Amino acid sequence: MASPATAPRHVELLAPAGTLDAFHAAIDAGADAVYCGLGQFNARLRARNLTAKTLSYLVPYAHSRSVKVYITLNTLIKQQELEAAVHTLFQLEQIGVDGIIVQDLGLAALARARFPRLAMHASTQMGTHNSDGVALAARMGMRRAILARELTLEEIQTICASSSIELEVFVHGALCYSLSGSCLASSFLGGQSGNRGRCTQVCRRKFRCGEGEGHYFFSPRDFSAMLFVPRLIDAGVSSLKIEGRMRSLAYLRTVVTAYRQAIDMPASIPQLVRDLNDDFGRAKTTLFLGGLDGTATVCDPSDPGTGILLGPVEDAQNREIVVGTARALSPGDNVRIQPLDGFEGEALKVVSCRVEGAMLRIAFGAPVSARRGDVVYLIGTGRGAAPAPDTSKVQPVRFSEFHPDARGVVASVCPKASRAPGIPREPSLVLRIDSPAWLPLVNSAECDALIVALERADMEAFIRGFDRTRPGPAAILAFPPFIPEGERAVWHTLRQRAAEAGLHWWMAPSVNVAEAPSADARTTGDSTLWCLNRAAQKALTGLGLRGFTYSMEDDFPNLRAAASHSGMAVLFAHVPLFVSRMQPLAPPGSQLTDARGDDFFTAARHGLHYLIGNQPLCLFQKREKLLQCGIHRFVLDLSFVEPRAETLRDLLDCYNRGVKVEGSTMLNFKRELG
Repeated sequence: MASPATAPRHVELLAPAGTLDAFHAAIDAGADAVYCGLGQFNARLRARNLTAKTLSYLVPYAHSRSVKVYITLNTLIKQQELEAAVHTLFQLEQIGVDGIIVQDLGLAALARARFPRLAMHASTQMGTHNSDGVALAARMGMRRAILARELTLEEIQTICASSSIELEVFVHGALCYSLSGSCLASSFLGGQSGNRGRCTQVCRRKFRCGEGEGHYFFSPRDFSAMLFVPRLIDAGVSSLKIEGRMRSLAYLRTVVTAYRQAIDMPASIPQLVRDLNDDFGRAKTTLFLGGLDGTATVCDPSDPGTGILLGPVEDAQNREIVVGTARALSPGDNVRIQPLDGFEGEALKVVSCRVEGAMLRIAFGAPVSARRGDVVYLIGTGRGAAPAPDTSKVQPVRFSEFHPDARGVVASVCPKASRAPGIPREPSLVLRIDSPAWLPLVNSAECDALIVALERADMEAFIRGFDRTRPGPAAILAFPPFIPEGERAVWHTLRQRAAEAGLHWWMAPSVNVAEAPSADARTTGDSTLWCLNRAAQKALTGLGLRGFTYSMEDDFPNLRAAASHSGMAVLFAHVPLFVSRMQPLAPPGSQLTDARGDDFFTAARHGLHYLIGNQPLCLFQKREKLLQCGIHRFVLDLSFVEPRAETLRDLLDCYNRGVKVEGSTMLNFKRELG
């Protein structure tokens, strides 16, 4: 028997369960824990998901098999949704789930204050990517932090060495192109927010660069960390997580079985790597585990689909398609038809099929919308369905559906409005710049503060040249969206030098830099440190922040419901739709157009890659409306705008007159944020 010093460390294998069948399949395949979502507040709302009543049966069944159950509540929550969230937390605490996965800081505050039996895990949507972020997660009461997917093995090892809480990493499945919790593309192009579980997978779409042929510039390969399993375990990771709540049962069984075997029998890993090439997913990448110069992360420009490639559609009529393929199918198999434009494909079950020479004629049970040239993928087989488990001896947990004082619970963690609506306050204007070329142009501008969001070398020069005796707007320094573990010390030193120069005010884009180092420091949450409800506002105050910035994707009814004088509203910006550590196939400065005619451009900042909408957000014409509901601090963001005196003059003129910039969008201000 191995001694305690030499015994292998236990690591949890965590599997997805988007359906009841998937829940049981994951357990049967060897998962130590499963994660699933309910009908709301989870990042996979398009999955079938489960109900609280179903969970009341499944949790005791899982516990009888020594399997844990975690529930995803990993989306942003509007002010008027907090009472419904209280009812959900109340149900889950009674049912006895083993943990909840959360993104919203307000929901986390609710759970910690009023439902202490619910263990909390910081979702990857929180964007935790360095040890400062993990430390803050621990301070917020998290038992576990789910690290960003974009980390190297070396970064994970360093974070594990200093963490006081459990750490979870993804090891297999689909990748988002954008940093988790930082994607606004789906919201910008239709109001369906990825931060609220309604992602329309814009990164999988086809874009045209100039007059060239369309390509899938941002569509990542599927992630597979199979080769790194032993080293992740040795690093001290507590949980290995498989993505796929919307994947097929065939995918789930294949992947969970493989990782179970990898954990138990590491010598089998080389063969398992080969086996996973047929997991009904995309081509594989290890992303950055092997280093930032690792294998390719973005798919072949002409192949964005999920599953085993069958071939192109040669003909389509009503309920049948003809596919050019040499592979045979069987009734009950599942295929996906991927449109040429890259928009979301249609998943269908095969009713019958027959070989016709080099073609395969496939029939479905319903009319199919397919065109010649669309591509067909096999995403699952109908063979080998596991029998339903015997749950006759399981006693369901009895639970009450509604909390008796949900409104009171919300009131206990929400600050009261700082000023009665309808009593406008004198507005203050804040300019934001990302280029030192703006500095001589904005010095004479009539603004109250200047957010300086420069590259690190330019930031160092700004701090060295700062003259605290010179009159002008207050300077607010902005951290970049992603600070790798290896650059933490550099930014800590930079913050110290800034304080010595008299610069104490910083903008925090994420939990990784939200904690102030001293009493003199002043930190304001940036628009990506999400704050859609008053409970989140209070949570940020509890962490020492002096203010916050409303999300650019928020809608007016929610802005009004959560209005506070501590908040800043962005009235003009070229909205970053993607922010990524992955280099796209389109270089910085590329002009892109999607199949619907929307225009974009790419950019690079801070070692990150951006996709920006050509159409800017503008709410100048809504300034008085915001003043009336108690918001009086406004940001005019000049990031990604060429520094020109006439551009600044025209924008300030529109702001002062309260008129919309020509060709701009209000994003979700009038339409409801989905």
